Amino acid sequence: FATHGARGMELFTTAGQSFLVVANDGNVNNDDGWPTAINENDVNDGNVSYLLRWSATTNETINETPTKRQAANASNPQTTALIVIGLCLGLAVGATGLAMVCRGQMQGKATDPAWAAISLEQLNAVRKEAKALLGARYAEATMYDINQSLIRPACEAAQKCYAHIVNPDVFLHVDIFVSHAWAENFDEFVNSLNKAFHLHPVKPNLWICAFALIQSSDPKVVSKQVGLDQDPSKSPFTRALRKAEKLLVVRNNAVDLYSRIWCCWELAVAVEHDFLKRPGALIVAGPATFSREQKVDITHAGASNEEDKVRILRHLLVKGSYADINKKLTQVQNHAAENAPHVV
Repeated sequence: FATHGARGMELFTTAGQSFLVVANDGNVNNDDGWPTAINENDVNDGNVSYLLRWSATTNETINETPTKRQAANASNPQTTALIVIGLCLGLAVGATGLAMVCRGQMQGKATDPAWAAISLEQLNAVRKEAKALLGARYAEATMYDINQSLIRPACEAAQKCYAHIVNPDVFLHVDIFVSHAWAENFDEFVNSLNKAFHLHPVKPNLWICAFALIQSSDPKVVSKQVGLDQDPSKSPFTRALRKAEKLLVVRNNAVDLYSRIWCCWELAVAVEHDFLKRPGALIVAGPATFSREQKVDITHAGASNEEDKVRILRHLLVKGSYADINKKLTQVQNHAAENAPHVV
């Protein structure tokens, strides 16, 4: 800190506290007017004119402690000015540190897929925008169509996922992980979600992969995110689902959900993390169009990339047989939830 004449001040830390010291003459100053290192002995010996205890956590002065020299300097306006300047500088340092911490937290959240949720209100806003954009074509639009016309262009322009585009300052943490198939009718999908939470006065944050991942026309960008060449247990789907409070399975009239390998994997992860043992942690919504007596066989599920399927099946086989997960897949597929969401 700058000093005046033979007086100086220094901010130092001892015993877990931050101290702002205004130094007087004596062994705490050197010839050029800058304070030398100030230690506890200097304080105790009375070589300091004023001592402020300042909390770096709360940015507040804890107390003010006058020393032996304070009375002699109290009438000197330069001393008072130095104290005020020093305190302001200390608060500025604290504010800067806090800002750096906040930026670090945001950067950490930006790489954590669990912080890529959207609100139900934002999902309905996407539907409204898609209706205006697609016109008559909207009635038949799938999630593939919504992605191509709306989500992917926004992601490529901003170089971030859609959830972070619409929530630039405060990322939303996942409450509900939504498992669904992209070949579904998009409007039917949104209706199912609205129906699932229409009795909730406070709507949950939704993790929907189309909005949580960076959509791109470059296959390498997509593959890097979804886990190609990686252990599926480390994929963003898995990492987000582990931190979710509930799993919502949204069925549809167009495609059997469990004919897709990633949907099967999501339920397998939910089983592994005891979602099916926690009351209310698994919710099933949408029509039971593909309910049937025969059992689901995960080995028959398809994938956009066959390597993903190979890795998922290999991972499940290491943990045991396919019999248990096939039983759970069949239970959810055949659950009769025609008119309202049900808890399994």
